[in-house]
Amino acid sequence: MWKGEDYTEQFSMEAYMRDFYSVENILHTESPKGKMRRFAMKTFHEIFEKNSGNYGDRLFSFGTGPGVLEIISASRYFPNISCSEFIADGRKEIVKWLEKDPNAFDWSPFIKHISKMEGNESKWEEREKQLRDAITAVIPCNCLDPTNMTEPNYLKPFDTLLTSGVLDCSCPDIATYRAQLKLLIRKYLKPGGHFIQLGPLEADSWIVNGKTFHALYMTKEDVYSAWENAGLKVEQFYFLKYGEEDKFSDANYKATFIGKGIKL
Repeated sequence: MWKGEDYTEQFSMEAYMRDFYSVENILHTESPKGKMRRFAMKTFHEIFEKNSGNYGDRLFSFGTGPGVLEIISASRYFPNISCSEFIADGRKEIVKWLEKDPNAFDWSPFIKHISKMEGNESKWEEREKQLRDAITAVIPCNCLDPTNMTEPNYLKPFDTLLTSGVLDCSCPDIATYRAQLKLLIRKYLKPGGHFIQLGPLEADSWIVNGKTFHALYMTKEDVYSAWENAGLKVEQFYFLKYGEEDKFSDANYKATFIGKGIKL
């Protein structure tokens, strides 16, 4: 089973985008991936809309991956978004989209979907431009570095920090997750700043392009305890539980959570 630094050599970003960001699968089926992505889009929309204007101007997306799905809703409120990603191919995909490369992944169906939630589906092109304009940096990150998790290392703390499916994929055990989450919050989030995390619960593995990668097994109680240890107060916690009919063909976990907290 691959994990940690193995991602640089073993992970296929092309296969990941094909299998985990299929427009048909996500927007038009009741597949587990479709349910999970729509849950995430709806929940991020609700979180940001509910407290619009109270999150500050600067958002740090830690472990953005190859795409912009998790920050579409945020771009409505944040004029300054810094993206970060461990795998170089992932950073290249974001840059290709920012530069309107004809070979870039087409995120417009998802932007239209979220624009409809916002009540402005007809203005999705304006939202697409707003998203592009908001992204001011795409930098490397490494959530397993025990001292410095980004390059450059002089980033000043942000108003809001969002991370999605990163710590759970990279951290080999709960102790590491607790330590790295605490470091992340200490270095990159202002006191009183907002923290948002998406991740799986009771997971053990996931598969990309036929290769099995580690996923951290953690419960709701583990997450709450780690957040408290990192100096966070949990404000909202959302679940999507999977039944027997929702078996993933390429992942093994029981639920997806999205939590929002504030740094004390």
